[in-house]
Amino acid sequence: MARIIASPPFGAGNSLTMVVARFTASRDGVGRRMSTADRRAFLGPWRSPGSRRTTQRILAGFYAQTR
Repeated sequence: MARIIASPPFGAGNSLTMVVARFTASRDGVGRRMSTADRRAFLGPWRSPGSRRTTQRILAGFYAQTR
């Protein structure tokens, strides 16, 4: 899973759609116990494409170090 999320194609798509954060905050992820306000706060840091790209670079670096 880490290899997929850290991959450049996935990162490009995630920068546009915020799919990882949205899924995590959904009822299928950790969001099942979050209120609507909590979900908004959780997603707040990833509202801009630049912050999503930064997160992607961090994940890719983490994956590279664990290989």
